[in-house]
Amino acid sequence: LAELLTKETQLTRGFDAERAPLCLVIEDLQYIDRDSLGTLMSLTDDLRRGGLVICSAHPDFFNRHEHFAEMGSAEHEHVELTALADDEVRALLKQLVGPCHHGAPELAQHVQEACLGNPGLVHELVRELWAYGALQSATSDEGCEFYGERLPDPASSPRIKVEKDLRASLPGLQLAVLETGAVVGSACWQ
Repeated sequence: LAELLTKETQLTRGFDAERAPLCLVIEDLQYIDRDSLGTLMSLTDDLRRGGLVICSAHPDFFNRHEHFAEMGSAEHEHVELTALADDEVRALLKQLVGPCHHGAPELAQHVQEACLGNPGLVHELVRELWAYGALQSATSDEGCEFYGERLPDPASSPRIKVEKDLRASLPGLQLAVLETGAVVGSACWQ
């Protein structure tokens, strides 16, 4: 991560930053190592006008690094986003899948228990539910139908079991790199 941030620092100081605004998004800062945090702080100190850095972290990170939200010469705004309430999760779910004509209470309960109010996880879970066939297009109207019996059983699903075993066997750094790559997407893999 420190190497990636160093490259981003060069971009913010270089020609790209003068041509167009830059936005750097760093999620899950609670997993950042000391060197990468130092590089990030240096980056924000040197940030030129037109640059935006958005960081997210577990509230614990900001408790341990109170100075983080106040660093640099640019303006800072610390925004605390709490988990979505159950009614907000249901509203988000309705936006994503439309009205649920079969199994709506079970769908809402499954999503609330699995995602714990995290909107990003709600989006990801909905994609997985379509892939599993647990969510299907409604036969007569727009919207969906939910079939909880089509959810894979974690104990018997080979894919889930392999992923769980693989994650448990990875050293911490490799796991962090893979999770960061999954969050950031294909732009990170260089």
